[in-house]
Amino acid sequence: MKNLWIIFISLCTAQIAGAQLRQNDHLFLLQGETSATIATGIPYVGIGEVAYGVTSGFTVGAIFGVTPLIPGYGLRLRGLLYENEETNFRVHLRAPVFYYPMTKDLGGEPWWLTYPAVAAEWKTSSGLRYSADMGVIAAVCAHSLSNTLFGSGEMEEEEDEMGFEGGIWNTVGAGVALPISEKITCQMNAALVLDGLRIADSHWVGGPPTVVSVALTYQFK
Repeated sequence: MKNLWIIFISLCTAQIAGAQLRQNDHLFLLQGETSATIATGIPYVGIGEVAYGVTSGFTVGAIFGVTPLIPGYGLRLRGLLYENEETNFRVHLRAPVFYYPMTKDLGGEPWWLTYPAVAAEWKTSSGLRYSADMGVIAAVCAHSLSNTLFGSGEMEEEEDEMGFEGGIWNTVGAGVALPISEKITCQMNAALVLDGLRIADSHWVGGPPTVVSVALTYQFK
């Protein structure tokens, strides 16, 4: 993973030195446009996304990620909530939803995880975007979720009577996105995972109480 970080950062700094920054928008594609993103970070060692612009303010992406032990896949939805073009300010919602068919450290059960976050974002005249965000991470065992929503049909084992297995945490974070060519944007995001006002402890399902990513997005124009 260390080598991937070096490659990402080297690409960004090398292009920044001599390239004129363009007005790319890696989050919201125009209707009918597509993009591809690759990323690394914490807790995901590798993650990929193919996104499609449904409207100019709503984009859907199909995602696949691998933590050090667990693969997962799902969707990432993002919607524009507010935009002021005169001040280059906007507010948007990002909401990835992951499904893990089989876990290793969580009893071998399938799990669901979602991470909706609302971000306030500013754009400079050079095309640099920086943002601050607040979010919620929710993780739940698929078996427990089914029992909670629909109840147990047949309680053949004591496990069928178990309570809710999962957790909810809040986050605060910041990010920056920099166009490095007409079609490529480099992004860096970091968030601290909290349990209320305290930093999340070992019960947090993602390991270290942080969510960090460095990514490159290519827009097919």
